[in-house]
Order: sequence, then structure tokens, then C-alpha cells
Amino acid sequence: LSNILMTSLLLISLKTISMLFFRPKPNSIFGVHDPLGIRYLFQLRVSLSPLRSHKRRHNFTDTPSDICQCNLGIENTSHFLLSCPSYVTQRATLITSVNVILYKHNLHDLRNQLQLYLYGHRSINYSDNRKIILSTIRYRNASNKRRGRLLKFSTF
Repeated sequence: LSNILMTSLLLISLKTISMLFFRPKPNSIFGVHDPLGIRYLFQLRVSLSPLRSHKRRHNFTDTPSDICQCNLGIENTSHFLLSCPSYVTQRATLITSVNVILYKHNLHDLRNQLQLYLYGHRSINYSDNRKIILSTIRYRNASNKRRGRLLKFSTF
């Protein structure tokens, strides 16, 4: 019995140790309770959204090209959040809300950093990171309304 117990403890310890080394560190959602918005955010984080480059990478038959409808670049997360001219109005709202936070923390250089909008920033407090994540979700929602069914986020 003691051999079985020792073997079990050893296996549990090995599993725990391996999970510490191989499991990625979870990224915070800063207490945002918007299940649908968080799902959309995670789709953008892991490049599994309905954006054309994401769909093309996974060989969706309805996506022969990853070029955005604006014809100014590949429709990826960066293009969608930071540069697509189709969403100038929605982006202005996003940038304005995030700039208030960045200037408060003297981090205005981060304004065009994609990671900021998807994950927040380690130098910014929990509450302000939460506001950034919520602003990103609002941007996605507003851009989806403007674009209609073309950017319908869903589960794949």
C-alpha cells in the first residue's frame, strides 16, 4: 500500500511541477463581466476571430483572401484595431478613452501598441486596465454594428 501511495504522490508532484513550467500564464480580464465581450476579446487575442486573416489561416472556404475590404492591408487584429479606415469614428472613441488613462500614467507612447488594447499594461492599475479592456470590447461592438454581418464574431 505504501508503494502505491508513494507512486501516486510522485506522479501528482511531477504533474504539478510540469504544469508550472508548461502551462502559459493566464492573462487577466480585470474583472470584466461581459461573457460575450470577453469571448470576442479572446478570439482577437488568439487570432481565432472572423477577421479575414484569421479565417484564411484556418482555410475557411468563404475567405479566399485575407485583404481587408478597405484594400489597404491584411485584415488582422492590428489592422482592425489600429488602422482600418472603415472604423475611424469607432477608433477615435477608443483612442480618446484610452489616451486619458495613458496620459494619467505618463505612458502616452503606448497609444499604438496592439497588446495594450488586448491585455492592458503592467504599469497601469487594475481599474484603469479594466477600462481599457472595456473600451476595446465597446470598439468591437460598435465596429460590428457598422459592418453588419461581415464581422460577426461567433464561436467556430
